[in-house]
Amino acid sequence: MYKNQQNDQNKGVTGSSSASGVEQVENDTSGQNNVKGDIPSKPVNKPSNTVEITSISENSNSKEVVVQTKLRGVGLKECTIIFTKGNSTFSEKAEVIYQSEFSTCAGFSIDTSRFSSSGEWTATLKVSKNDGSSINSQSKTVNISKS
Repeated sequence: MYKNQQNDQNKGVTGSSSASGVEQVENDTSGQNNVKGDIPSKPVNKPSNTVEITSISENSNSKEVVVQTKLRGVGLKECTIIFTKGNSTFSEKAEVIYQSEFSTCAGFSIDTSRFSSSGEWTATLKVSKNDGSSINSQSKTVNISKS
């Protein structure tokens, strides 16, 4: 085993290295020894649950409104997209598809015949969780043209 000690006048640092690697020990003013490179214990951050509508558009050729989503979190169960204009409201459901970086709703392609009138409609994504709670996205709008 190879040992090398160095004194740092400001911090009282001693260093040693061994066949398994280099380890530095720091003596702080409290007299506690901390191994540099060790991960200090921190509270574990609970992953935040977020849901968003990443895009929403009407395809006039196919007469469909396509909604794309991005979900982050755990225990997500089912997606519901809710469209509202004045007193008119309707919704569609889709399952959650889990992926490594983020999850998404299985897909929303809504026939424009579901919209009762032309004009600006507001869409909100609601994702239910396994524990019975739900998370809502910020609303986005889409302009529907009915001919």
